[in-house]
Amino acid sequence: MRVKTESPMTEALTRACREYELFRDLDERQFVRVMMAAELIELKPQELLFADGDPAQYFYLVHRGDVVIQIEPKPGHVIDVFTAKPSTILGWSALVPPHIYTGAAKALEPAELIRVKGERLRQLCESDSVLGFKLMRLIAKTVSERLHETRQELGNLIYWVRH
Repeated sequence: MRVKTESPMTEALTRACREYELFRDLDERQFVRVMMAAELIELKPQELLFADGDPAQYFYLVHRGDVVIQIEPKPGHVIDVFTAKPSTILGWSALVPPHIYTGAAKALEPAELIRVKGERLRQLCESDSVLGFKLMRLIAKTVSERLHETRQELGNLIYWVRH
């Protein structure tokens, strides 16, 4: 993993971020505060972003490329559960106790992600309750969508096992 740009983010990338759902509802002050804590990282294909059980230190937004989320229900049996495309958030565990990643994430192709240190983002949320509410609302939506997708996949798997 390589840090491509350190804080503060480049002007072009900052403009591009304004289009993402994560940032769309933030006012200018909130947006600038988050961007000041953000950096752009690059991943090579098959490079691990984080492992299941790792401390959740960063919150991510996929900017370019695809990143797969995997679980390993038993040793040696890895299952791809979700593919994150550009504008998808990853690492929401960095904001939600116990701050442990609940799956592994790795790049499927060259990827760029915006990352914010979880501790810093939590500080921003605590000092600005409106920002905190907006981020937690988006995280709740993301978790709900992923749970729905996982339930559908599980239903499909059970159907195929029984038939």
